[in-house]
Amino acid sequence: MAYQNVGTPRFYINHFSKEINPTTINTYSAEAFTYSFDLKPNYVMLLGTSSGLQITADIHNTLVEKVNYYIEGLGGGFSLAGYALMDYTTASTSGTLTITGDLAELVVGRYYDMPHSPDLSLSMSHEYEGIKTITTKGGSTLSNTNYYKPAKWGDREAWQLGDFPYYYSGRRSWDLSFSYISDTDIEPYSYYGNKYTDDSSEEGTDNWFQNVLYYTMGGHLPFIFCPDPSIEYYSDGSNPPRVPEFAICRFDMNSFQREQVSNTIYTIKIKIVESW
Repeated sequence: MAYQNVGTPRFYINHFSKEINPTTINTYSAEAFTYSFDLKPNYVMLLGTSSGLQITADIHNTLVEKVNYYIEGLGGGFSLAGYALMDYTTASTSGTLTITGDLAELVVGRYYDMPHSPDLSLSMSHEYEGIKTITTKGGSTLSNTNYYKPAKWGDREAWQLGDFPYYYSGRRSWDLSFSYISDTDIEPYSYYGNKYTDDSSEEGTDNWFQNVLYYTMGGHLPFIFCPDPSIEYYSDGSNPPRVPEFAICRFDMNSFQREQVSNTIYTIKIKIVESW
């Protein structure tokens, strides 16, 4: 799927530093970052990178490229890696990442995929609340722009890869509705963390509350939103790359309601707004 359509959305939750602010580039010299989570991570994302960045992962799994992880041909920007053997028997909740080079933000955590794609009645918009326009007494139009896109990550636009241009404009937002969501996909079996009775090999089934709402504090903390993770990354280094769409976002809601449509089946609506 392309053209900024929404497939089955993915929420990348940052369990490492909670906040996500990649506007300041830092230089590291073989600096080690340790982490310890109560959920097993399944991705590592590097934001605001430069050519030559090196990362060594002292963890139980092998990191594999998802987007620009090996920094080949694109000269930096951002990178995404996952785990080759992400399962509950070999994964680790703790580890060390050693970084050498320029980097703005290290994001490590666990992503959550919605059970299925949203309803057809969705909307996506570009908002320009940072532009103020007035009409003078003489009828002239005056416009002042405080912002119309996020700040750059170093010398590149947010989510730009290498020297290929990234045409950023406005604050993106999504209004999504999901029908026929099972109760087990919305809430945990128990708020005490109890497993399902038949969970012999897993530490619990992923669900909306446990994996997203809890760790974002219902909208207080940002996350990285990917409307369609099924788009496969591709780059030959000489042409613009094919990359899934990403955005640093927050929930723009005061409450999260679910409407029951049948026994154990619900509908939920969410509004997601790009944040910087």
